[in-house]
Amino acid sequence: MRKFFIIVAIVLVMLGIVLYLVSRSTGKSVNAPLTNTPTALNDSTGNTAPIIEIDPFLQQKDILTALARMFIERYGTWSNQSNFENFTDLYFYMTDELKAETQSFVVNQRADFSADATYYGLTTRVLSLDLINIVADTSAEFSANIQQQETKDGQTAALSKKTTLNFIKQGADWKVSQISFTP
Repeated sequence: MRKFFIIVAIVLVMLGIVLYLVSRSTGKSVNAPLTNTPTALNDSTGNTAPIIEIDPFLQQKDILTALARMFIERYGTWSNQSNFENFTDLYFYMTDELKAETQSFVVNQRADFSADATYYGLTTRVLSLDLINIVADTSAEFSANIQQQETKDGQTAALSKKTTLNFIKQGADWKVSQISFTP
């Protein structure tokens, strides 16, 4: 019986603590509109936080950097058993010229690997990515150090390579115009 009272007392104390913490919270929430218009935010003391405007050039650079990393890793990762779908999934991000080159590569690779061929695959990871040049709303060039894991005939090897990737702006979209992998 004594254990029962101790457990009840502990539960009541914990419940009291939770209720105290809930009652201390202000219950205020900030519902800021999702726009690019800067708004001032007040902290709990009523002080206004400074408005920070994002530099469009830096925002563009960040977007291109993320897109370059994603593109390099997906373009460099493929296998004969995935029907080279990673390339077809990236067609949207390519210029018409790069898309045509990639389609030709896919056709040749599909012809080289029969349905019963042993597994061959590459897995690519970007180790470092540098913006070499950017011309606002026109073009950008990136250089990357990558590591590829090649699996062939049941054996796996790690390869270090360099990659260059070029973007050009077509209308409102940034498209990859060129990508190359060098040892």
